[in-house]
Amino acid sequence: MRRLIKKWGEAALAALCVLAIVFAALYTRQDDLRRLAARDAAASRDERLEDVREPSGFQPPIAQRESAGFSGAARTSGGLWQFSPYADYTAAYGQSICAMGAGTVTQAAGDSVWIDHGGGIRTGYRLLQTLRVIPGQAVEAGQAIGTAGSGGQVQVCALRDGAYIDPQALIQ
Repeated sequence: MRRLIKKWGEAALAALCVLAIVFAALYTRQDDLRRLAARDAAASRDERLEDVREPSGFQPPIAQRESAGFSGAARTSGGLWQFSPYADYTAAYGQSICAMGAGTVTQAAGDSVWIDHGGGIRTGYRLLQTLRVIPGQAVEAGQAIGTAGSGGQVQVCALRDGAYIDPQALIQ
């Protein structure tokens, strides 16, 4: 009986050691992510984002609405920070979401639309209730591409040559 208790005790101790190692690794990762988020928040806008103001006619995706901000980071439901390339825009349910600039729809599926504007610039729109465009369709700046859902927000991202940038930087 003592051997059995000793054997179970050693197994329990080994399991606790493994759990301690896993916990330490997860805590370290979370701490690293917190430090990165704090550094991002402290950095100036010019240090974090490219200045991509273009002379072409880009406009906000939602009429008379300002972006709730682009931070480059978002907190997950578990409390961790992760990279988020989207800028949040507040929107009323069913409100039209418009293309920020003229281009060609490259993807329109589920709740998202991607538009290629040429010159290495692409914009993506997420959390749409309905889509009003199809892949391959040409769109103009200000053309409705979908409607906002009941969540009260639409997420918009922009890429220049494959790198995420602040969508507001495209707007004159």
